[in-house]
Amino acid sequence: MSKGLFYKSLLIFCFTIMITGCKQYCYKQEVKEINFVNEDRKTVELNQINYYPMGGYSFVTFDDYIFFITNNPDGQLRIFDINNNSEVASIGSKGRAENEFITPSFIGEQVYMKEGEITLPILDNGLILKEINIPKSIQQGTAVVSSHTLSGGSIDGSSISLIDNEATKQFSYKKASSLGGKCIPPAFFVNEEGKEIQSLDIYGNPIYGNDVMSVMNQYNGSLFKHPQKNIIIQPLAEMNYILFFDIDNNKFFSVHQDGTRTFEDKLPDDHINGKRSNLCFGDVAVSDNFFFVLYYSKCRAEKEADSKCEVLMFDWDGNYLNGFKSDTEIHRISYNKKNKMLYGICIPQEQLFSINIDSMLK
Repeated sequence: MSKGLFYKSLLIFCFTIMITGCKQYCYKQEVKEINFVNEDRKTVELNQINYYPMGGYSFVTFDDYIFFITNNPDGQLRIFDINNNSEVASIGSKGRAENEFITPSFIGEQVYMKEGEITLPILDNGLILKEINIPKSIQQGTAVVSSHTLSGGSIDGSSISLIDNEATKQFSYKKASSLGGKCIPPAFFVNEEGKEIQSLDIYGNPIYGNDVMSVMNQYNGSLFKHPQKNIIIQPLAEMNYILFFDIDNNKFFSVHQDGTRTFEDKLPDDHINGKRSNLCFGDVAVSDNFFFVLYYSKCRAEKEADSKCEVLMFDWDGNYLNGFKSDTEIHRISYNKKNKMLYGICIPQEQLFSINIDSMLK
């Protein structure tokens, strides 16, 4: 080899190494490629429960109760007793008093025991986090607030989780934004007493696409926390990703359906004006050993006549475990580990359903 050819080859090699080493990925953490879309799942019939508060649009279940948030200004929080099959409280009228709400929202699926009492955290108006003592609220017929904390910024219940189930320790998610016609990917933080103590290095370059609003939408997804551990997940609404944040072990990764569009792929040109072309993941229900997540993409793509959506089951390491197809479209789900029932609601029809998980897994 001539000296000139040698130096030319060396220059190309060094340039390649430099480019490769400096490449900025869109998603910086480990991605586990798995298969859940192509798994066979049976269609099940849900059991309708003869209860639904008028105007209910969000709910969670815990212990003996189902909690509904409604748009009724006289009682925005309704409490249903599972055992007695009856409503036991209608509290939280619209207003600015401590026992009232302006615009309440749940904190993902979080309900917990605090000093021996069932405690339901409510984020009100995106600014104030109120912990509601449920037994005392039922007894007194009004929302009994055991503590209230400023959230540290205008947020919603889908973008915050309470670390250690403590109102003053928060994992928060700043949604994607735009600056100068370019997308700024989301940022994730850990805050304590209103001060940032950790910033997570999750995203690099933004997803490449021609429409900035559509690019921003690719990052959308609500946060849900493990009932006890500080593990938080974020299933994405428009991509086949579930992001995992193990705060205590400083471990962050995602699972992704093998063969589908990734963060590193260019967004198709038909994604314009923020229009959603494909809905993937929806609401989540959590338990100690697994979680359920609504999945819409396959049913809608195949237009299957016997199912409206799917419910997928994963463990907290990101492994797909099981799932089923629902004969009824449901928009919210919540799991009650005490009676092993998964509950779901169809918001437009104002219907509440249940399914026994043991029978589903047979």
